[in-house]
Amino acid sequence: ELDSLCDVVSFCVAPATLLYSYCLQDSGIRAILSLSIYLCAGLFRLAKFNTVTDNSSPFFSGLPTPMAACFLASIIMYHPWLVKHGLSVLTLPKGLMIVAIIIAICMVSVLPFPSFKRYKITHRYGLPLFIMGMFLCGIGLFSQYPVLFFMSSAYIIFSLYAFFLDLAMHWQASKS
Repeated sequence: ELDSLCDVVSFCVAPATLLYSYCLQDSGIRAILSLSIYLCAGLFRLAKFNTVTDNSSPFFSGLPTPMAACFLASIIMYHPWLVKHGLSVLTLPKGLMIVAIIIAICMVSVLPFPSFKRYKITHRYGLPLFIMGMFLCGIGLFSQYPVLFFMSSAYIIFSLYAFFLDLAMHWQASKS
């Protein structure tokens, strides 16, 4: 129970507060509404996750709150880089409100998002890959490259792509 409360504060309240205080405080009721949707979706997601007793699936049902929080925080963290490289729509108040609502929908959806619980570092290639990954992340963070933004974006985009590709393949198979 205490862990869930910590998750609510860390992955729901903190990102909403960060977004509001960074650039949405002048957007009025629309900002409060969009961040309330994100906050309520995060609360619902955590409540749903705590009631699931079968953790053997390689997928989460809905976007995990830590990844949602990482994605939203990385938008603020890498704001100058995003503006400089043509992704300023993500940093505008309307863009952030839309992104927060889309992330909220992904959290409460039943879309499958990969769980990395089954991957062990003790695997033959696990430790070298882990060390190489941490080294590359360190280089990226040191050179102020938006590593966290790209990692969280890739996780979300490729999960959605895999789901819709699988859905299209099933639809095509049932049509034949």
